[in-house]
Amino acid sequence: MTIITVALAAYASKARRIFVGREQTIGASEIGRCARQLFYRKNKGDPVRGAPRNPDFVEGWGNPTRGTVFEASYWAPALRATYGWHLRFAGDKQRTFVKEYLSATPDGLLIDLADDVLSPLGIESLGGDRSLVIEAKSIHPFTRLDEPKLMHLYQVQVGMGLIRESTAHRPEYALISYTDASDWSITREFAVKRDPEIFKTAMARARQIQTAPFAEALPPEGLQSGGRECEWCEYSNACLGTEAENLKGMNERRLSKLGSDVRQT
Repeated sequence: MTIITVALAAYASKARRIFVGREQTIGASEIGRCARQLFYRKNKGDPVRGAPRNPDFVEGWGNPTRGTVFEASYWAPALRATYGWHLRFAGDKQRTFVKEYLSATPDGLLIDLADDVLSPLGIESLGGDRSLVIEAKSIHPFTRLDEPKLMHLYQVQVGMGLIRESTAHRPEYALISYTDASDWSITREFAVKRDPEIFKTAMARARQIQTAPFAEALPPEGLQSGGRECEWCEYSNACLGTEAENLKGMNERRLSKLGSDVRQT
């Protein structure tokens, strides 16, 4: 790495927000990941329940740091400047909500809004106590979105559920904003209606993962869903053994074919 790259990588840990005690709960942003992968992550370093990471695994820092910097330096201050006291639990006032084995740290909550505030998105009434969970995402400029990403849908459902469990606020909707990382003036917003059944499922799922006696008691969901998640999982060797090598080879062949197709066009 060059001297600039070294400096950027070294500073990433200081620029990103570090959440303490995440091993004790499954967070809203991770509850949709493979159950076995989460078990390994939550038991990292445990001599009995844990497992070694893949020896060639390198943890990326770019995307998480980009999101943290965007949210802290621009998104939260912009929301605060526009909505003032209506904005809660955002920026340096962000708060983690916990119930049993599940946790969530929403990017913010807007309260006492106009009931028709989501009408541009086709939502006639905000309902509840006219509060709104808000979640900020920065995305790659080539990302195509016709709807929110599934993991983000799950994330805001958990956020709405835990805010209702932990506070007097009663949000019925969440709003996910996706801002183009290359041009912050391009932002798409999606409204998500609260579904109590999804929250119940998340509670049960977190309990199952955190109380499992060993990783093999949980299904290898990444493999069951096609193996794409296994290709970047740092515990694929411990989880799948030789099957992980097969997936790695398959991915390398896929990339090679993609490069060949590009050269031919």
